[in-house]
Amino acid sequence: METNDMVKNANLRKRKALDLDTVKDLKDSLMHSFKNMLNEEITEMKQQNQKIIDTNNEILKLLQINATEINKVKEQVNVLELKYEASIKRVDELELQIHELQKKQNNNTIEIRNIPKQDKENIEAICNQLYTILNITTSMNVFQTYRRGKNKRSPIIVSFQDIKQKEELLKAYKKFNDGDNLKLSCEHIGFKQDNSRIYISEPLTTLNKKILGAARNLVTANLYKYCWVSRGNVLLRKSDSEPAIVVKTLGQLAALREK
Repeated sequence: METNDMVKNANLRKRKALDLDTVKDLKDSLMHSFKNMLNEEITEMKQQNQKIIDTNNEILKLLQINATEINKVKEQVNVLELKYEASIKRVDELELQIHELQKKQNNNTIEIRNIPKQDKENIEAICNQLYTILNITTSMNVFQTYRRGKNKRSPIIVSFQDIKQKEELLKAYKKFNDGDNLKLSCEHIGFKQDNSRIYISEPLTTLNKKILGAARNLVTANLYKYCWVSRGNVLLRKSDSEPAIVVKTLGQLAALREK
């Protein structure tokens, strides 16, 4: 009986020893598998990180290339802007030179506008009629006349030998229109049923025409009270108590608008 118990105990100890070995082997196997799996994941993560790093490096290179290209474009734009500013300045200089030449040409000249053009018309006779209507007694032989333009109401140009004769005509025209009579019109010189007003003024240079248009906008906007032309110059006055301003450039007008 005792021998059987001893045998049983011995067998039990062997099984326990085998179970412990099996558990240890299983544990070692699991640890090994886990380590392998972990190593594989780490390796894969390293590869993915390397790909990300490589991609970022490529993006950085592209950004650097783009930055270089952008800087080149900026330099080109700066050069073009300088050339544009130089061109604008040159155009302004040329426009001013043309303005001065035109002003000299117009010094002894006036325009009579809005008189219908007729076949075989006698422009000098028309001017003589105007002289009579405006009560000008100066000799009629002091001017030359011609038409400017080909449309039906192209202006009549009158060139005087002396600026005083030009001013005399302008004063007489202003006095006539300021009186109680009707404003000077085509009816006064024989155009029946045509009461279109006749305008007599100093011809403006191309530049001063632009300035006059812009200056009138200031009056329309109630920023200035008066705008008129005298001796080929455009003038503005803000109020009755303030002095007149001779406007010479469009830039000056822009500054006046801000005041």
